[in-house]
Amino acid sequence: MATGRSQMRTQKAGLGERGSLRSREELPSTSSGRDVAPASRVHERLFRQVPGKRMVQSVQKPKRNIESLFPEILLKIVSYLDVSSLMSLSCVNKTFKELANSNAVWYEMYTSSLPTSRMWKRKDVEIAGETLGATSVYEKPDGFWKREYIRKIVINTRNKLKNQLKDINPYTGLPAKTKQVLRDLQIKWKIFVTGKENQKMIEHSNAYLFDSTITIFWNSVEYSCFDNITMIHLYAIVQMPLGSSTANRCGWPSLLSTYDLADHKSAVVIGSDKLIKVVLLPPGLLIGVWKDSSAVAFFMASLHFHKLIEKCTLGTLSCPYTEPMKPPVYDDIDPENGLHGYKLHFELHDSRKQFISGCFYQLFCRKNNIQNGFLRVSVIDIKDLSQHIAVSGRVGIKWNTEALKSVIQDSCFMDLTVLDEAQNPFWCVSTPVSLKSSHQSIAYDYVGQYYIVSFQDSCGKVQMELVWLEEQEQFFIINLVLYISTEKVNMHFGTQY
Repeated sequence: MATGRSQMRTQKAGLGERGSLRSREELPSTSSGRDVAPASRVHERLFRQVPGKRMVQSVQKPKRNIESLFPEILLKIVSYLDVSSLMSLSCVNKTFKELANSNAVWYEMYTSSLPTSRMWKRKDVEIAGETLGATSVYEKPDGFWKREYIRKIVINTRNKLKNQLKDINPYTGLPAKTKQVLRDLQIKWKIFVTGKENQKMIEHSNAYLFDSTITIFWNSVEYSCFDNITMIHLYAIVQMPLGSSTANRCGWPSLLSTYDLADHKSAVVIGSDKLIKVVLLPPGLLIGVWKDSSAVAFFMASLHFHKLIEKCTLGTLSCPYTEPMKPPVYDDIDPENGLHGYKLHFELHDSRKQFISGCFYQLFCRKNNIQNGFLRVSVIDIKDLSQHIAVSGRVGIKWNTEALKSVIQDSCFMDLTVLDEAQNPFWCVSTPVSLKSSHQSIAYDYVGQYYIVSFQDSCGKVQMELVWLEEQEQFFIINLVLYISTEKVNMHFGTQY
């Protein structure tokens, strides 16, 4: 019996040796010359001979991941995700993109979300349920109901914004709830800086709201050199209300402004202190540059409220929102149409504090004051002392970084909102300006240092004169004149001045 068992072991061992001693010519090979093990060899490799012990399994179990699950199970898991999670899932790979765009998932989300909005009547759900069976839902191309859902959300949001912006503030002539809408939208203001060697996207640090503008800061810049910047794009990223948490919401980017610094000809230094100089890029962007290293310390921008909500919600990543052309306001009865009935809302402020805010009514221009293509509209007359206005405090723009802060003296932000006779916005401006010292005595009624502020764009010019009274420690605006372009007036009123 023992002899029989030993013979069997010998035969098995012999078979194993013969199997291991097969020549290379007997093994199949690929066209590249590499040996390929037959099926029996693959089976043999599952076990390894250990001396004195039984044969043990050495191959690891096959790896499994979520993609190996049945499609029905994956679809069920995906159906529990919110909109932002589905958006993120579609960026993982091709498989998850197909799942995240599944019509079955988005159709359920589309139909379940319709009744929650006042803008969508229940009839829409009933019609969708009656006319679209399961077959017709799947017959639609991938992503169809995803696009329909987002389209409905966008339409609902825009209609809601229109209702909120209907009421007009009689003081500024702008929508009364602009500040509230900007807070509700939770906009992320970003600038995309393009340099000669690199690119960088920077999110805003702080934002401050005034009567007619918003001032935005980017303090944590860490950009190497101002001279290397070639292009700056300003974006507003609106958080879309897609039923997810605020931190995980999808954003709609809208291009607001583009600043070309290829030749730096448009950059103008408007002020400085011991540490930095402030460079202005029209329209309305300030760049703080360190004097010793030419590195960028901060960015600062001022945006006017006029059509700002539309610019933030109706623009695209590459194309800013443009206001549609309105037909001219003809008036055949009034021979001086477009020369009178103007109203001005005027404001001076720094990055956080308001210096002055006021309204001026019934402004006009006589025909003999139309010269060199401009209508001269006097707001504050230098000869009328009763019109002169005091400005609270010393004018300057405050700035700060993570470690330092200071004030750029004799500079500020100037906001203009000119309304026509029908109280519609006609000319809106928000820009940083500098107070340039004048060595000539502009008015003999004051003893102090005189300053001049000048501004010009495609719609007109602004000329302002101030005086600093040392004893009172405050400025007085003694002269303010608007020069409105006749081309702008003729286009708006259909006149031929």
